[in-house]
Amino acid sequence: MSRGLGDVYKRQILPGEQQEYLQKIQKKTEYLTQLINEFSYYSKLDYTAFELGMTRIDLCGFVREFMAENYDYITNGGFEVSVDIPDNIYWCMIDTTHFRRCLENLLSNFMKYNPEESLIHAAVYDAGESYSVVLENNGTPIAPEIAMRLFEPFVMGDKSRSSGKGSGLGLAVVRKIVELHGGSIQYLTKQKYANSFRISLPK
Repeated sequence: MSRGLGDVYKRQILPGEQQEYLQKIQKKTEYLTQLINEFSYYSKLDYTAFELGMTRIDLCGFVREFMAENYDYITNGGFEVSVDIPDNIYWCMIDTTHFRRCLENLLSNFMKYNPEESLIHAAVYDAGESYSVVLENNGTPIAPEIAMRLFEPFVMGDKSRSSGKGSGLGLAVVRKIVELHGGSIQYLTKQKYANSFRISLPK
């Protein structure tokens, strides 16, 4: 009697292995769910009829509040925090929900792909014709060949691919949201900070 290929590789999962298999299935399911959600979100932003809900807010206060809300999350993850945000009021038109998503994506990337004890720094300053929001860290710099295409969809570094953590859409989402605000984003490597993301927003 012939056997199918499935029968050849079929074997009973032992009781001690069940938990391990369930954990692997759960992690894979969570990753696929994240990937689907991220792709759906990016597709929505790319829809021509999509519009932001702009509100006039104090940009300094917004970024300061964001960093305060995430302070425990950052420090509990083993990272250090510093901020350089003036007491001035910088009035700016932004969609608070989507712009918060920008900052969350950058912060999440910092914590996924940089060693613990790295410093995460946030700053806001008046750049003359625009306001700048800067998030940077002194962790592991992004490889030059990746940095050139960093904001394109599905571009990931080797560490992202091997870890199974990244969707390759996080920074593409950030750029799309910033551009919908009429702004721009730039990646730099500076002497003090290995990875520096500068978002420029119109006044």
